[in-house]
Amino acid sequence: MVKRLWRWLIRLSQSIFNKRRTRIQSPRLSDREYQRLFAELIAGVGDGWNQGDVSHHLGNQINSRFFQDWLRRYGRELRRLPDADYRLAGRLVKLSRLGCGAFGQIAADIGRDLLLKPIREDVGETITVPSETLLPSDRVISIDNEDSDEAEVWFYRGNQQDEGGDFLGAIVSYDRAIEIKPDYHKAWGNRGNALGELGRLEEALASYDRAIQIKPDSHEAWCNRGNALGKLGRLEEALASFDSAIQIKPDSHEAWGNRGFTLDKLGRLEEALASYDRAIQIKPD
Repeated sequence: MVKRLWRWLIRLSQSIFNKRRTRIQSPRLSDREYQRLFAELIAGVGDGWNQGDVSHHLGNQINSRFFQDWLRRYGRELRRLPDADYRLAGRLVKLSRLGCGAFGQIAADIGRDLLLKPIREDVGETITVPSETLLPSDRVISIDNEDSDEAEVWFYRGNQQDEGGDFLGAIVSYDRAIEIKPDYHKAWGNRGNALGELGRLEEALASYDRAIQIKPDSHEAWCNRGNALGKLGRLEEALASFDSAIQIKPDSHEAWGNRGFTLDKLGRLEEALASYDRAIQIKPD
């Protein structure tokens, strides 16, 4: 009697536990439906969707493992194509920055791989972007030809080349982005970073100055400008740049730390110590 009661209690507890573990799964869609959902998503990213727009569009599919599996398969097909769709690649990377969790990470991996595919020699240095994106079984994604979108593609490509250590290639890509969109301050700023990595500090400084001219409140450009000036031995000018960065973003621990380093080199040790203390206060680690 006691044993039967004990076994019944065990079965009951297991049943309750399993029910608590049950989660509502997103419905599995057909490949055609995933293609359509993804096509609309990519078009929206190109139109400037924000995180809320993406979440609203995807709904509970944003965490669907079935949708993630479909995107992985789709990515494998894209990687096998002889030519990369660089505009789509740029949008995939952009999508990953809009808070899509695992789905966004998969998109980013695909986009980065496509951006780094070599450009065919028979088309020179021009990126040719197909009017449509080839999907595994159909063509359903229409990609526009806006200049700003193309500039962004070159910008993302340059970022990937820079992260991979190909600074010369990155500069070429940033130059392409700037050629299409001369007021692209981020491209000017990152161009300066790549030039700095190559030791071309005067050219880097000119790029930072152009970025600041376009966007005077870019604290990153001011901070990077200060670093370049410091390496050139122009310490007072470097200090002024770090002060400008701090004025724009008072909690920039990088600017406070670099300011301290510059003051240290100028022999103004008490002021340097105060800057280091401020950097540590903002970012204790």
